[in-house]
Amino acid sequence: MVNETSGGTRVLGEVSILKIIPTTAYVLINCEIGCETAVIDELRLLPQVIEADEIYGSSYEIITKVTAQTESKLKEIIRNDIRRIGKVKATQTMMVAITL
Repeated sequence: MVNETSGGTRVLGEVSILKIIPTTAYVLINCEIGCETAVIDELRLLPQVIEADEIYGSSYEIITKVTAQTESKLKEIIRNDIRRIGKVKATQTMMVAITL
């Protein structure tokens, strides 16, 4: 017998199954001058990248929203995929704590 409770928790007898919420982060990217569009094009090929936008008013040129099932998987995507894109010079990652 499965009962739905508030907050997305499902209860099966005495066992509680929590709803899986993906880990999300915003990644600021500094790239070589004039390469913003090329970097954004490569970011959009990654299935975990939800958004990628060119920005102004910062020392970074791009902001991207990335999701993964776990924090370790998210770190792997940033380290092995995003930071290794040609022309990317630096990144700053901001983990989402609470989504309202």
